[in-house]
Amino acid sequence: MQKNKFTIRQLFIKPFALKSSIVKLTILLSAIVAVATSCSTKKNTLVSRNYHDLTAYYNYYFNGNQSFENGVIKSEKNFPLNYTDLLPVFTFNNQQMAGAIAGDMDRAIKKATGLVARHSITVKPKPQKGAMNKKERAFYNQNEFCSWVPDAYLLMGKANVYSMDYNKALQTFNYMLTEYPYSESLYEAKVWMARIDAQTGSYEEGIEMLRSLDANKKFPAKLRPDLYLSYADINIKRKAYTDAIPYLEKALQSHWKKNRRVRLTYLLGQLYEKVGNTDKSIESYRKVIKMNPQYETSFNAQIKIATLYQAGQHGKDLRKVLLKLAKDEKIATILTSFTMH
Repeated sequence: MQKNKFTIRQLFIKPFALKSSIVKLTILLSAIVAVATSCSTKKNTLVSRNYHDLTAYYNYYFNGNQSFENGVIKSEKNFPLNYTDLLPVFTFNNQQMAGAIAGDMDRAIKKATGLVARHSITVKPKPQKGAMNKKERAFYNQNEFCSWVPDAYLLMGKANVYSMDYNKALQTFNYMLTEYPYSESLYEAKVWMARIDAQTGSYEEGIEMLRSLDANKKFPAKLRPDLYLSYADINIKRKAYTDAIPYLEKALQSHWKKNRRVRLTYLLGQLYEKVGNTDKSIESYRKVIKMNPQYETSFNAQIKIATLYQAGQHGKDLRKVLLKLAKDEKIATILTSFTMH
């Protein structure tokens, strides 16, 4: 009898449960269709803007920027350094390196391009009734309503710089200047434009761009280290080493990753050597050695110290350096080139 009651109960409950599931599924499908329809890039509503901001970042920008950063890390780690010349501030403008990170930069560009193609909202929202205030008018008059689109163009431009396609990068940055004149991404775009000027020999234009940014009170503090590096780079390229040093010192106050910090500190030692400041040069090379860099860098820093001691006729200090170097078999054969005083 108990079994029959259970069966009869099921007969009453299951239709209601089934009906409830169908209703829930219908509501869910209707909601999905409604969201998909309302989130077309041909419509500009609060819902559509939030939807495209969210999906643009997680489906495109995040992955594209990750590829770009991976390429930058590879270039910082594997850039072929020539210690007989000044080390570079930046690890682009090298064909070998551009080829090695081409896959990362191509993927970054592809993701950025896909973001613009799928999530750009250029249609105007329905204007509110009544007069608009200044903030509302500025919002209505903007050219783009997906907040990640300017960042996508910035990513494209930076990836093109690392790919050594400077013309395409400049076209992208100039497009940003025209289309998104109030975007905060423009500050970084202008820094990169100055970097391109340094690579192409347009030093005066680059310096003027950096000065303009430096004087702008709205320039983001987080971009200051990048600004200082750009100043240092363009001054080095125009052989204004004295002008480059303070900017490089300011930049080194930031928390760069080890490979970059080692390279820039070594470069600072080279610059001090160029302007005849032996003590500061030796101090910089010592900092390099304390950072425990790769063997080749440490080796060259120690040789630099020994050479500078010899030039300054610090005989006692030179002996200490050479005795330390002599313990390394790889260095011992070079010591004959130094004269003990």
